[in-house]
Amino acid sequence: MTFRNSNAARALVALPILVAALAVPATAHAVEVFFNGVRITGLANRSFENCSVRFDAKGNVYVTAKGYTVKQKPGSSTPPTNTKPTALSQRYFLVSTGKQRAKAQYKVNVYINGAYVKTIKAAGEQLVMPVNRFLRPGKNQVHFAATKDLAGGTRRSHSSAHYLRVLIGVGKTNGGTIRITDTLADFRAPASRSDNFARADVITVR
Repeated sequence: MTFRNSNAARALVALPILVAALAVPATAHAVEVFFNGVRITGLANRSFENCSVRFDAKGNVYVTAKGYTVKQKPGSSTPPTNTKPTALSQRYFLVSTGKQRAKAQYKVNVYINGAYVKTIKAAGEQLVMPVNRFLRPGKNQVHFAATKDLAGGTRRSHSSAHYLRVLIGVGKTNGGTIRITDTLADFRAPASRSDNFARADVITVR
């Protein structure tokens, strides 16, 4: 896993709260650590500057730092929690949509139960992806991490009416199309925002 700071001249300054967060053992209370939407649980001997740190209700740690890019080495991605499809009574899908979503200039990393699922780009094609294999009956945690993706350009919009919407819900097929009948998690990244931000939801499936 590689961390790159877009400002090479910037000195790295250790933040005590961040060091303490990253030092949490991966096995302690199943706590997970995410850096700019990428799972880095177990990482040691790293320090970053100008970070925001958030803890969810389960003690999971979400670190956001502008100017840093995280790259995972091939084969190092987190495997799904469930390696075989779980016997669920309904079909669940991850869907991307929105209004003039390309103008939002965001990309959203999606995790389910700590497992990386997909990176969705506002400028990309609409996504409809089955996610039953990531889910288990009962409560499941979904984590959305949005990163502003200007790709070296300028902002195309400052309007909240332009947004990337990412949702997870119950879907039914009809004539080759999939219709979401019940939305369980709904996340939006609007063009009006310029920061990186994240949110964790708990959904119940059956």
